[in-house]
Amino acid sequence: MALHYLYKSPNDFRLDMLADLSRVIEQYTNIKPYDSKPIVGSSAYKHKAGTHLAAVLKNPAAYEPITPRDVGNRRRIVFGELAGKTGAGHLMTVLGLKKDAASAKSIAKGLKNLRMGDLLEIPLEDKTERKIINDEKVRKSRK
Repeated sequence: MALHYLYKSPNDFRLDMLADLSRVIEQYTNIKPYDSKPIVGSSAYKHKAGTHLAAVLKNPAAYEPITPRDVGNRRRIVFGELAGKTGAGHLMTVLGLKKDAASAKSIAKGLKNLRMGDLLEIPLEDKTERKIINDEKVRKSRK
């Protein structure tokens, strides 16, 4: 990685296959790498804390010196008790909902009520996200 990114050394490495290679090695050796391993760990590109998430959404290079796509990985955003207004606003955008500051603040407040372990990651292809947003809108309309 250092040869490629720091020294621009020419090579024939398929760095975009690195995450896949790690999974193949895991299958054959039956040894799972630590989630926190850089680049190939399952948490390598997972972001959730409020200011950290806001920085990643504004400028991913702030926390990702090597982009996930370059190494065959992907960025995951975790919406939970640490997500702030920026994270809630991003969730609304991903879901195709109209984003406004008041709704984002209200949703962030609802997410903060989650306890550690209640919600680690919301897969964006699931219907759970819409339920969270709709439940929060219903609560807000009742007040």
